[in-house]
Amino acid sequence: MMRYFIKVTIVIALLYSELCFSQQDNKAWFLIDSIRIESLSKSDKAILDSILKVYHKANKQTKKLSCLLFLSENLGSENL
Repeated sequence: MMRYFIKVTIVIALLYSELCFSQQDNKAWFLIDSIRIESLSKSDKAILDSILKVYHKANKQTKKLSCLLFLSENLGSENL
């Protein structure tokens, strides 16, 4: 029983770290290379996460431009 608990804990820890840190190292995802994720507020992180998904899936430049405009108007961080 204890071995099972340890295995499950390890799997959960690996999945959690993969989810949390997979995009943080990818500067191309965030469109700028000087971003510090840990300094952003929770709301800014949520906005970035949702809008950047739309941005990267967009096929048209006008849609990408709309996403960038939304980010510039709605992010609260001064250093973005």
